[in-house]
Amino acid sequence: MKYRIEGNQKLEGKIFINGSKNAALAILVGAILSKNQVILHNTPNISDVRDLIEILKYIHCKVNYDGFTLMIDSSSIQYEDLRIDAIKKLRASYYFMGAFLSLFKKVQIYKPGGCNIGERPIDIHLNGFEKMNVQLLEKDKEVYLHTNHLKGNQIKLSFPSVGATINLVLAAIKAKGTTILRNVATEPEIIDFVQFLKSMGAKIDGEGTKTIIVHHTDELHGCTYTIMPDRIEAGTYLIYGAAIAKKLCICNIIPRQVRSLISIFVEMGIKMDIRENEITIYDSFPLRPVRVVTGPFPSFPTDLQQILCPLLLKAEGESYIIDTIYHKRSSHIEQLKKMNANVKVVDNCMFISKSDQLISSSVECNDLRGGAGMLLACLMTPGVSILNHTEFIERGYQNVIECLTQVGAKIEREEKI
Repeated sequence: MKYRIEGNQKLEGKIFINGSKNAALAILVGAILSKNQVILHNTPNISDVRDLIEILKYIHCKVNYDGFTLMIDSSSIQYEDLRIDAIKKLRASYYFMGAFLSLFKKVQIYKPGGCNIGERPIDIHLNGFEKMNVQLLEKDKEVYLHTNHLKGNQIKLSFPSVGATINLVLAAIKAKGTTILRNVATEPEIIDFVQFLKSMGAKIDGEGTKTIIVHHTDELHGCTYTIMPDRIEAGTYLIYGAAIAKKLCICNIIPRQVRSLISIFVEMGIKMDIRENEITIYDSFPLRPVRVVTGPFPSFPTDLQQILCPLLLKAEGESYIIDTIYHKRSSHIEQLKKMNANVKVVDNCMFISKSDQLISSSVECNDLRGGAGMLLACLMTPGVSILNHTEFIERGYQNVIECLTQVGAKIEREEKI
């Protein structure tokens, strides 16, 4: 799939933010811990969610999805070998490790897929499972986990991994006794995930802090729950607004969840109007360069650094971005160079200097967030650009073309034959 983009159009209007991709994927897997019906509102209609739904059907869950509300009935769930191609498509498939250990005390699964953005090992997950009385057999591309019974324990994560935090909480719900998880992730998606589990009857304390305490729960009941707005989608469109908008209002957001981005905007000199659940961005000039270092929440998120990069091409001077989470998350840099951008990478530091003469070109998406960054670069550039492999973008952004064209962008989707 590819997009044909006529750049240099000013955006004006409103964009409404959809449900959180990262929260939704964890919540969908968590829903199988209940044998009753779970109803999820504000479920984003993206390819990652649709792929995960296919895995739910494979393990005999009944699923009904209208593009916003998702119904999951796990009363007929059965153990299945998860060494299937669908597991390789998305990173979040590894949540089935924790869920299957809770349900079946075993899981045989391929290592997860997702974007190629450098090393993303699952050692923190596996080390945590081992401390809960889980035996492990690991091969190159697959993992076999089994236990006679899960035991609660005190576990300190070597790094506050979002994925490991979610996986260990899923397993701890059915572990005997109490599990205390220290140095956990504090991202808003963790809070949303835990609050969903609590709405099904799970006994969990401490979400949003560095310590989560999970008490054994025999049975979880069904519930109706509304998934939080996507702070990464919100940040993406805020950056788009800062780069190419006349006046762009991003609605249905939680401003405190994008505080690190707001701080960068203030430093750059970007004009904003911040209200309870929306932020309006105004055309701003000149822009000041910034120094950005990514990190776990509440630091600047790694998922936004590739998208911020094209905006920094407009700043008066040299900016840099250091990604402390994924050191090799820089495949977009070579694509930006094709458009005459003044960018370079030294180790894990990306240097971005003002680039007034971007040239329209045919460029590639190499991953989800890098693709969103390249889409912005194409929208900033006069003339017609072609953005290839845009299926990466649609893994995480719902109706991205429709959202942008309704506020003035000129984008056409072209299916490759």
